[in-house]
Amino acid sequence: MRIARVGPHGSSGGLVELSTGYGEHWLPEPGASPTEQAELLLARLLRLARSLLAPLLEELGFETRPPELEEPAPPPPSAAQIALYENDEVRKFMRMFLDSHRQAFSRGLARAGQYIPMMQTILREEGVPADLAYLAIVESNLDPRALSPKRAAGLWQFMRTTARHFRLRVEPWYDERQDPILSTRAAARLLRHLHGRFGSWELALAAYNAGEGRVKQAMRASRALGGQEDFWNLSLPLQTRRYVPSFMAVALIYNNLEVYGFGPLEPEAFLKHEVVRGRFVTTLDEIAKRIDVSARLLWELNPAWKQGLIPPNHRGNVLLRVPPGGTERLKAALAKGPLPLPDIVSHRVVRGETLSQISRRYGVPMSALLAVNRIPNRNLVRYGRILLIPLSHAGGGTHLTAREI
Repeated sequence: MRIARVGPHGSSGGLVELSTGYGEHWLPEPGASPTEQAELLLARLLRLARSLLAPLLEELGFETRPPELEEPAPPPPSAAQIALYENDEVRKFMRMFLDSHRQAFSRGLARAGQYIPMMQTILREEGVPADLAYLAIVESNLDPRALSPKRAAGLWQFMRTTARHFRLRVEPWYDERQDPILSTRAAARLLRHLHGRFGSWELALAAYNAGEGRVKQAMRASRALGGQEDFWNLSLPLQTRRYVPSFMAVALIYNNLEVYGFGPLEPEAFLKHEVVRGRFVTTLDEIAKRIDVSARLLWELNPAWKQGLIPPNHRGNVLLRVPPGGTERLKAALAKGPLPLPDIVSHRVVRGETLSQISRRYGVPMSALLAVNRIPNRNLVRYGRILLIPLSHAGGGTHLTAREI
């Protein structure tokens, strides 16, 4: 993942504006043989093809997630520790976060008590340093709904292809990149993998930002010139050269909050909850009514349900987080009768069909179709895509009822 530019109001919601591009570099690595270069290029072409075709195939009902990854070997003891230190570059970013970016830094700090302890627990379980939790502050400023201009999402700013590789589901209505628990575990495994590749946390962080290939390329170039291969002596993109000292600066400040004029971090238990798995076609608001909790709390527990809607075209069991006691209350509510279906139907776009035609068929305003399906441009609708039709917005025309789904 890489920083596009440093700015006080990054579009992704983090302390710095990000554009995630893990592993998407195309230049052949200097020093590689022609065979190695050909294999590298073929692998990248296959990855690009998979990333382009995956959304369409998933909408058509095909499974595109990779097979279960082989469980990596236990990390060496050194992998569970990271050295934090100051140098001129780190101090420059410390001054920035304490001065011009102090307001943004404080916003992240307000959320830290809820997220940092949970993240550190998961990181330790995965055998990587707990201090890596502070990387999520650089990435998203601890906003699970953060979305970058390059469509990287969540606390850890995963791109779709990387997220799917690390077993996160990314679908139009459900995105596990925005689930704080699942995305943190995926980020821990990615970071552990990168440390295993490079044997250095500085290089692993650089690869998280710029991609493995870019870091290896820089190491080969330095070696060819007789130079050193540590992070501080590599020729890397500017955004990556800023990324590692930014992390060091944030980690050092968080480990000494009172020294730098902030109050102590007050750990809170990550929103206590129970996990419910089952098949539902409903909304978070409707479930909140049935289990007698605030809709806001249920939305906060389930940021992966991007629209608060569990649609009829969702595949597999639903993962839902509810407050303690919510599971039994939901069972009791379901025993009295099924949840009312939301006023929606699904519609598969046929060849040659336009959004205007679909809008007229169902009597639903174009603006509602665009908003519910998160379509930025009315001309951007693909053959085979499954759209959700919000019948509650219907003002006439021929349309189905929700009971006919």
